Amino acid sequence: MQELTIAIAEKMISLIRVHTLEIGRGAAGRWREILLAVGPGRSPSALNGSHEKACPKCGGNTRFRVFTDFDDRGGLFCSHGHSDRNADGFSSVMWWHNCDFLTAMKMVAEFLKFAPSHLAG
Repeated sequence: MQELTIAIAEKMISLIRVHTLEIGRGAAGRWREILLAVGPGRSPSALNGSHEKACPKCGGNTRFRVFTDFDDRGGLFCSHGHSDRNADGFSSVMWWHNCDFLTAMKMVAEFLKFAPSHLAG
């Protein structure tokens, strides 16, 4: 029984990894669009340029910036609450929504109208 449970858990982890890679590939180059869509009320100007500006989440005056590869990878920085483990769009969605990884991945997948390759016809 324990071996079966371990095998099922390993299969689930494997599927999550595959989906994360596929969704990440689909999101590459679209993170600005994605974060504006899944982060309602966010100003497009907040995601422009890599210089520090007011944070759209915490409101700090000079705490926030996007990374230079933001469109491709989705990483952003707030010195108040998002200053580590922040190099990709999934972590940005998690921060914006105070959610876990699977919830963030689901939000991005829904935006992209993602269909897992092993399920697509």
